[in-house]
Amino acid sequence: MPYSQTNAVIARFELRRTHHHATCWKLTRTDGTVYRYTDHDKTLTLLDGYNYVPGGGIDSTARSAEVGLKERNVTVRGFISADAFTTDDFRAGRWDNAQADEYVVDHRYPDIGYIRHDRYWFTLVPNFGSELWEAELTGLAARLAQTVGDVFTRNCRHDLGDAFDDANAVGCHYNVNGSAIFNEEVDSVSVPNPRRIFTVVNGTAPAAGTFDYGRVKCTSGANVGLEFEIREHTEPGASQHTIELETETYFDIEDGDLFHIFVGCNGTVTTCKALGQYPDNYGGFPFMPGPDKALQAPG
Repeated sequence: MPYSQTNAVIARFELRRTHHHATCWKLTRTDGTVYRYTDHDKTLTLLDGYNYVPGGGIDSTARSAEVGLKERNVTVRGFISADAFTTDDFRAGRWDNAQADEYVVDHRYPDIGYIRHDRYWFTLVPNFGSELWEAELTGLAARLAQTVGDVFTRNCRHDLGDAFDDANAVGCHYNVNGSAIFNEEVDSVSVPNPRRIFTVVNGTAPAAGTFDYGRVKCTSGANVGLEFEIREHTEPGASQHTIELETETYFDIEDGDLFHIFVGCNGTVTTCKALGQYPDNYGGFPFMPGPDKALQAPG
């Protein structure tokens, strides 16, 4: 085993019969927000120079460790708090796929290095209430087991607006009335479903159906920063546009909420031709043989 500072720390502790271990957690959400906690009763400054403060009430309740490349999972729980683990953040999915780095250190000399370092990801936040939350964390092996890559189908696999060719920054770009992104304000919401259907008033917005399969990004209100896919765009009256989302928003949409709305595409050849993107930017394979060809008998 090559010599390193961490190996030296481990060797030093193996000579002792009494250990003074403390666990530190570095939690990084997908939006870049970072929290650092420890189960020790005092603030610890680790080798990275950051302070890990007591609090958060984080505790691991169950742990599985396997040899080789088998999954290493851990279940953690903590207290709902106003500064980090809020009910609104869990409900909005802001902790989904968050990264958790677990460090075991000597609380007397935390700045000389860690004894053990494990990395996990939040894969499921099944339970949270007014006081406690509980989540399942999976290790690196589970991430490596995920299937990644392009999907080859007859319909286009790209989203309108994607720069899928990184080398040349080429992608599907289509402007309606001079823009592919519209800044709108909610005029009214559906009384029976205020989290899924809302109406805007805009005389310059494109015709009904233009935003089908598009997306909405909330820029104000309770859902700020969250994005949702659009199921249907209709025009019930002059300059009135009703947007129905695929799924409900996490919080109620209110009159006056602001959002960006993006033009959509259903991924078919007909639509791609109408948008002037076919064949250069079409990401599907319309002439791909189907199951009928694979099962066709000779002759």
